Amino acid sequence: MSKEEYTISSIKTYEELMKYLIYYNNYFEPTLVDMVDSLQEYCRKIHNKANVVEIKNKENKQLGMIAFYANDKINKIGYITLVVVDKEYYGRGIGTRLMQYCEEYCAKCGMKKILLEVNKNNMKAINLYKKMGFEEIDQYKKINSIYMEKDIS
Repeated sequence: MSKEEYTISSIKTYEELMKYLIYYNNYFEPTLVDMVDSLQEYCRKIHNKANVVEIKNKENKQLGMIAFYANDKINKIGYITLVVVDKEYYGRGIGTRLMQYCEEYCAKCGMKKILLEVNKNNMKAINLYKKMGFEEIDQYKKINSIYMEKDIS
């Protein structure tokens, strides 16, 4: 997919973000609804405090989105809270481009590392993150998830 075929932009409203979280709910294992206490509160939190961007094709169809924090000015650690790509567009570099955008943004904000958590059974995501230079860390052990980080300094 060439750069001319898609655009990356911020998701501006709570309602638009909630619409996409509901649409992508079943893309996650476990589902988003099962992972968070309240989907409405999760949506409100990332809408108010995170950077949430979407990638669309030239027909204006959303292909995926990423939500991340780049506001830890003390530890200089960015945190990816959500990455999702429409299943119809798997394998087309959409996830890679979203991750690159996040990394560039975090670097501009002075972050030195990016941290993320991923379900240990989500091999598609784990492989993408490894390809992007993320490494597993043992610092935050959980039963069903893996933490990964990347040095971007």
